[in-house]
Amino acid sequence: MMNDKDKLLNSGLLEQYVLGLLEDHENLEIEENIHRFPELKQHVNELQEAMEQVLIQNAIQAPPQLKENILREIEQLEQATISQKVVPTRNLSWIPALAATVALLMTAMIFFRFRSTQQQLAQLNTAYHELQADCTQNQAFHQALQAQYQFVTNVNTKHVHLTGTKIDPHALAVIYWNESEAVAYLDVLNLPEPDSGKEYQLWADVEGNMINIGGIKAENRQLQAITYIQKAESLNVTIEDIGQNKKPTVEQLIISGKI
Repeated sequence: MMNDKDKLLNSGLLEQYVLGLLEDHENLEIEENIHRFPELKQHVNELQEAMEQVLIQNAIQAPPQLKENILREIEQLEQATISQKVVPTRNLSWIPALAATVALLMTAMIFFRFRSTQQQLAQLNTAYHELQADCTQNQAFHQALQAQYQFVTNVNTKHVHLTGTKIDPHALAVIYWNESEAVAYLDVLNLPEPDSGKEYQLWADVEGNMINIGGIKAENRQLQAITYIQKAESLNVTIEDIGQNKKPTVEQLIISGKI
């Protein structure tokens, strides 16, 4: 048990060590563990400081006759040793002062342990709320993934593959297009980062007219919700100047696919 740091912190032995209530062999074991574990040394130092503060704030003045009584006790004991006949009458009026001091030390010990317990409870409470928030966030993320999976595997969802042109034959993306729900998602599989000042724009071809759907992020590897366009015949991505979304630059068509 002595080698278990956590058990030692919660056993009350450190408080007894500070109060001087342990046997010699127990003191030695405690001191060995204090040297091994900095946390134990810090705990003992805090205990000693707390007890010193209590003693300072509640200092008890020793009775004026205490020294005289102690000397008288010693003298009477010496006389009893010599004569073996004299039985001294002991004046123990100083004992209440000693008892009060011990009581103060015990109060300090209890106060310190209570404060330490309160701090541990606060830390546990914080950790619990953080874990609860993480669980809520993970649950929401899982539900979103599940909804996306159900959408992608829905029999009414078309998988429109947008393949690369001569600009980049290896470019590739998939658009999940559901006419019955009027919902669509884009999944970028391989699309290089555009040059500085450029961006990707997505267009829907409706009866020969190119309708802008919006900009897309090449670095986003999660499903991106996009605007569903009724009667779209094909979907196309061009490289445009940032902010240019009125008319597609056909020469900069990088991926395209028919619905």
